Amino acid sequence: MIQSALSPRKKLFRSLASPDTCIDCESNLLAILKKHPCWAVLVFSIQDHYLFTNLYGDALVRDLEEELVKNLLDAAREETGLEETYCFQPNTGEMLLLWPGTLALMSRLPDTTYAIKLKARSTLKHLMLQKTGREVELVVGHAALVLDQGADIEREFLLTVREARRSAMTRTDLSQLELSST
Repeated sequence: MIQSALSPRKKLFRSLASPDTCIDCESNLLAILKKHPCWAVLVFSIQDHYLFTNLYGDALVRDLEEELVKNLLDAAREETGLEETYCFQPNTGEMLLLWPGTLALMSRLPDTTYAIKLKARSTLKHLMLQKTGREVELVVGHAALVLDQGADIEREFLLTVREARRSAMTRTDLSQLELSST
């Protein structure tokens, strides 16, 4: 089951792309992933999320998370030109951002990821400075999900999320991004 591997304490993903509803992750996420053979999978985490929760409370953190989702979706759509972009929250303080693509688009994934991070962080930074006097930092990782014919979508997705989380633990070499050469 996808859900148990992503967040064992919850039965449902909270889809902040449509904040008024909770969606059944297994049926909806699998249905979404079946639409295309190639997906960008980005993991965004609010650094020191637990500290913000302890210092400022759940209400402020929920506002921060909702603002992050809105900013991630807007930035991803602007960077990719794709409306078909999804954002899920598997854990508090963590967002999964997904959009379909081609292998050619996936080659630009580090640049696109960094651009989305900069745009989302800019708005969040302003919000947090206004409400708390503190800045917020985002940790981001990315991976491409390529589904071969007959692939176990659930397993491949979980492996891709793990790869994206692992990439979030390494520093981005900004000199390797095309953004830095323009």
